[in-house]
Formats: sequence, structure tokens, C-alpha cells
Amino acid sequence: MVSSAPEHLSTLRKSKLLSQRDLAKKAGVGVSTVALLEAGRSVPKLVTMRKICDALGIGDPGKVVEFRRVIRADAN
Repeated sequence: MVSSAPEHLSTLRKSKLLSQRDLAKKAGVGVSTVALLEAGRSVPKLVTMRKICDALGIGDPGKVVEFRRVIRADAN
């Protein structure tokens, strides 16, 4: 069971059979960005979250905003 946004991001990435490096390259972000997000140690900018969601095939802007809100809540 996935209990937090960072775990959810990791699970989504793995379900697409992507390494952190693969996702970072596909999204046009740094590997450290993906690693920090999955570790729950960073709150992404909206543009970064959009790139990651696009790379994972999550195209609904509402889901991107909601996902970022959850990450921000988890970080606090």
C-alpha cells in the first residue's frame, strides 16, 4: 500500500519500468531531483512536477496540481 506522495511517485516510476535516471532524462530534470522527490526531501516547482507527470503519462493538469499539493503536505 502506498501511503505518501513520494512513495506514490516511486511506485508510478517503477510501474513504467523506469529507473530514476530514465525518468529524469525523459522529464528533462536532474537525477537528483527525482531522488529527492522520492525521498520526500524536496517540494517541486509546478513546472518540474508537470515535466515528471508528463514523462509518466499523467496528462491531466488537475492531477498534477493535486499531486504537488499532496507532496507539499507530506513535506510539512
